[in-house]
Amino acid sequence: MLYSILQFFIYIIVLIIALIIYLKSSYGKYSELILFLTNINNNEKNMFMNFGYWNKETNTLEEANNNLCDKFLDHLEEKKKILDVGCGYGYQDNYFTKNKNYDITAIDIDENQIKYAKYHKKSDSIKYETGDATRLSYDDESYDIITNIESGFHYNTREKFFKEANRVLKKGGKLVTCDILLNNKRNLCSYPFYKAFQYFFNICDENMIDNIEWQKQLRDAGFSIKYYDITDNVYVPYFKYYVNEYNFGNFNSSILKIIISHIINLIIVPFEKLNTFNYSLAVCTKI
Repeated sequence: MLYSILQFFIYIIVLIIALIIYLKSSYGKYSELILFLTNINNNEKNMFMNFGYWNKETNTLEEANNNLCDKFLDHLEEKKKILDVGCGYGYQDNYFTKNKNYDITAIDIDENQIKYAKYHKKSDSIKYETGDATRLSYDDESYDIITNIESGFHYNTREKFFKEANRVLKKGGKLVTCDILLNNKRNLCSYPFYKAFQYFFNICDENMIDNIEWQKQLRDAGFSIKYYDITDNVYVPYFKYYVNEYNFGNFNSSILKIIISHIINLIIVPFEKLNTFNYSLAVCTKI
């Protein structure tokens, strides 16, 4: 019995490593993963590169993305000066300003994503700029709110960004952030999975921390925080939706779907069974 379990575990690891190597060789840049996301049915025009927030009423990835934006909107007061760090293609900024009045400066280190965001900008209250999250080019105490959606794990380092965010926020200003983290409840079996994740996204060692250390870094940077663990509404429903709705084009056969579904269901294991990853949202107030 133990031998069978070990065989199964090794099988999962080999499959995931093979998939990581394939994706790494085929999609050298993180931004190129958008090609995968736009192959999901009903997601062809959605340029939001995030897991989203899933509840029982969520039917599409775009709805999940909007739900995640709504989690941020709950904490964004109108007529405030906002800095959106790691804006990607600018999806969330267009969503934020759809029915609300904000003055948003949005930055990303990827020039191509900023070009796309500028071209598809839907509000004159948004300004897009190329910028580095760890070296913000803004004056001390110049913003009321900073938003940061699922991009901190890319930075070198995330901790530097927290300190920079505190610097440019006005006293009493807020950093609203969510991110992919290790789970403090993970076990040794999780190790190969999070190392594969680190390899694929080129994450520095300093950012491979759990949700407890993440909160500590925020407090050490000068914030008081309200913490929300939303893991159950993120990874597993996302991957299950991905299995059912991915468009395989000319290979969209029932047999292939079964094979891919099997592989993806194995990928869910480190998220669902091994408690490898955590997804956290924090509303942080500058002290």
